[in-house]
This record gives sequence, C-alpha cells and structure tokens, in this order.
Amino acid sequence: MKVITRRIVDRMPARSSSIGYHYDYRLYDFQTGDLRLTARTYADTPQRASFIDWTVDGRAGEAWGVQPLQALISAAVVHLWGKSIREFYWYDRAAGAYRELDPHAAMAGTAAED
Repeated sequence: MKVITRRIVDRMPARSSSIGYHYDYRLYDFQTGDLRLTARTYADTPQRASFIDWTVDGRAGEAWGVQPLQALISAAVVHLWGKSIREFYWYDRAAGAYRELDPHAAMAGTAAED
C-alpha cells in the first residue's frame, strides 16, 4: 500500500464585507493497484478521520465496504490507528451524511455499512 500525506492550510481574514475562514487539515491518500481511498483529519480534531473519497479502477466507488475495497479500508484504518486516530467516519454519498465506522471491525476486515 502506498500512502501519500498532504497538509492543507488556507486562510482568509475577515473583512467588513466578508466572513473569514481558516482551514488546517491533512489528506491521506491510500493506494494499491487500481484502488484509492482518501481520508481527512482536521487540526482541531486530530483524533478523528473521515474517509471522504474512494475509487475503484479510476471510477468513483458507489458502494462502501465491499470487496476489493475492504482490504484497503482495513489497511488504512491500521495506518491511521498508528497515528493515534481513534474515531472513524465515512461519507455516505447516497445519504449525503457521514456514518460512523467501527475501527475494530475495520481492522478485522469487516468494515461494512452500519
């Protein structure tokens, strides 16, 4: 498994006519063969990771937790667990919401939908 980590810091100070913002997060891209899985952690919640994107054969994955993605999910959770991340979520595209992911089930290779 190949892991690419990027830190993103972006900010714009508030002005009288606009709202300011500050983003500070890390993206983790996990890749193996034709599978890619992306997780994001924010600096203010470093114990939490959200899987926000995944592709199979270069196409956006429709289903979460299915083979062959399952093995990559498991390896990614193990990697992030080693970085002291203990809360995991995945973005459910159909519902437009984040769902909790049991890290122990994921590491055991059973990260199916809740």
